[in-house]
Amino acid sequence: MAEALPPFVGAILPDHLALGGPGAELRRTLEDEGYEGAFYRDDRLRLCLRADVGDLRAIDGNAAIHRLFDRLSALNVAYLERYNAPDAPAEIMRMLRGAGRVGPFRSLILRSPEDWDVHESV
Repeated sequence: MAEALPPFVGAILPDHLALGGPGAELRRTLEDEGYEGAFYRDDRLRLCLRADVGDLRAIDGNAAIHRLFDRLSALNVAYLERYNAPDAPAEIMRMLRGAGRVGPFRSLILRSPEDWDVHESV
């Protein structure tokens, strides 16, 4: 049996994170940790987590978001790679990791639901 696609952050937006992959267990875990009522489906039916990200240019100073990203990483949530996209979740995490704001994380290269790779950050 093939390994299952992991849950991942597909987009980091000013007021929420768009999630992908299997999200039911992640949702239950985070709701138990105080994020009850923070999940919803957007107009594309993606599972989203309300989060006060704010301006991406100022994300380096948002300690609450850094803690959320570290918690998601501890839950084995990956951050999506997008070719040549500076606002891709994995690129944002690399910038934060380089600044010492977040710990190690996993990035996801997603070619299709059946063809993907996860890479550990250094």
